Amino acid sequence: NLSFRAYDASTGMVYTQLECSNGDVAFTKDQIAGTYADPILLNALDYQEQTTSLTKGWNWMALYVQPDDMSMQTVLAPINAEVTMAKSQTGFMESTGSEWYGNEIMMNNSEMYKINLSAPATLKVLGRVADPSSRLITVKQGWNWIAYNATSAMSLDEAFAGMQPEDGDVVKAQSCFAVYDGYEWAGTLSLLEPSQGYMLYSVATADRTFAYPLAGQIDKTAKARARRLPPAGYFEPVDYHKYPDNMSLIARVTFDGNELHGAEIGIYAGDECRSHAYTNDAGLAYVTIPGNAKTTLTFKLLYKGKVYTSTTTLDYESDGIVGSTFNPFVINFDTTTGIDILTVDADENTEWFTVSGRKLGRKPKAAGMYIRKHYDTETCRTVTETVTVTDRGIE
Repeated sequence: NLSFRAYDASTGMVYTQLECSNGDVAFTKDQIAGTYADPILLNALDYQEQTTSLTKGWNWMALYVQPDDMSMQTVLAPINAEVTMAKSQTGFMESTGSEWYGNEIMMNNSEMYKINLSAPATLKVLGRVADPSSRLITVKQGWNWIAYNATSAMSLDEAFAGMQPEDGDVVKAQSCFAVYDGYEWAGTLSLLEPSQGYMLYSVATADRTFAYPLAGQIDKTAKARARRLPPAGYFEPVDYHKYPDNMSLIARVTFDGNELHGAEIGIYAGDECRSHAYTNDAGLAYVTIPGNAKTTLTFKLLYKGKVYTSTTTLDYESDGIVGSTFNPFVINFDTTTGIDILTVDADENTEWFTVSGRKLGRKPKAAGMYIRKHYDTETCRTVTETVTVTDRGIE
């Protein structure tokens, strides 16, 4: 028998269960089912399948469908073998792969959940289209774990129009954030995407209730731009999925008191690079720093082929918000302190590989073709290129 699915382009919904007016339709070679005068009618039931790709480590996710059983154990049952822990804003559960422990959590369409996996997995949830009352989101003063329960990507202006954002409101994802400055959303987060969870900091003392529009006016190119992390550079941050939480930093970066534009900074906890970012045309860097416990953060700057370490430090605090667009946290670097002795394009900071991808311990001496990864101080980007080593040098 054949099965059918229907796609509604106006809402982005895929309906997975369709009823046929004459029952099941079986495939029969060279047969025509239905006629112009009496076609087979397909009636889309209000069921759809939500598919969410999850990676190893922590994932912020949300539901836009309503399965018949919304207990967390049932919803996550298809990926039980990979789940180690799941959190709501008020409780958590642990999983051994076969048993769940902790406070039972009933999921809904208005909250975000943090799911930790031991390996990548794809979660498929079959459910009804969420009814209008289930799609309502109420935010209180302070941090709120919110779902994005629309079925297509949406700009922040569209998504939060019904909330009437106020100066100082913050919305963040795992790797980026934006702050409302009284006029517009500024920062590194530009879109909300289906299946994703977010955190919203509300400055208003009164509760605010809103619903997302059913569909946003976002094209695929804009979605691709929104998912981009800061371009690869000299600093190589840890995978943000390693940590369940993060903090938000708006910083002005200066060198000898002069603000820098397009400069790359790295944020470190000990020897671990937690994040990196580039300053914009106003000299500001919007930085999302992953973590889960208090620690001291230090700052490094790549500037004119050298790496500088600032004397400025900052304590990490989960869900902390440091600085604002009009009153940023200042990170100053200068020529008298914190200069690393190695230039970034030195041999010891260049990686070499064979053409088959095997990493070499040092610059090859034997003539031949190799892959070289190094930092280009002119473009401020990490460059991977194929080069030929000869007796005369590198060609």
